[in-house]
Amino acid sequence: MKEHFLLLMFSFSLIVLNSCCTKTTVSKYESGIIELEKTECKSQTTYFHYDSIGVLFEEFTTNKDSVLNGEYKTYFQNGQLKKLSHYQNDILNGEVIGYYENGVKSFLKTMINGLSNGQELGWYENGQLSYEYYCEKGLAQGCFMMYYDTGEPLHEWHYRNDTPIGKSLKFSKLGDTLSYMLFNDSGKVIESWFRKKNK
Repeated sequence: MKEHFLLLMFSFSLIVLNSCCTKTTVSKYESGIIELEKTECKSQTTYFHYDSIGVLFEEFTTNKDSVLNGEYKTYFQNGQLKKLSHYQNDILNGEVIGYYENGVKSFLKTMINGLSNGQELGWYENGQLSYEYYCEKGLAQGCFMMYYDTGEPLHEWHYRNDTPIGKSLKFSKLGDTLSYMLFNDSGKVIESWFRKKNK
């Protein structure tokens, strides 16, 4: 019984391997270092691009029609992931995540049919929130906040369909208002003032 089960598992493994039909081709720089590695399967091809010293800097997958489909990754020279995107039929769909060289996340947004949708967030290299705002079909909507790298509010805007409306405020780290602007519904400044710097 055990031998029969092992034979079935081995046969299944062979079927899976054969169905993938994997083929790998490599092109090199004049120095002999790999420049491009291409792995072809039945329905997709994965590409690995390397720089002239052999460091991977780009990785992506296309479907049988050579259209971007799946994860798209870029890397720093230290090997750390720089950006991770997701494509469907050559169009950005899903999360796009950026990173600093130290591995800390730098930004996060969600794409639907190539347009930003939902909350967008950014971070400083120390991990502190840098900005946050909301998008609908690629257009900023509502409150847009920026922060100092120590966490205090820096700037506040309000948007409707990517156009600034209402009040815009800039703050010092101590919370004092440094500037004020008031926009009408067309994005035109109708009132403003700025605190004078002490000499």
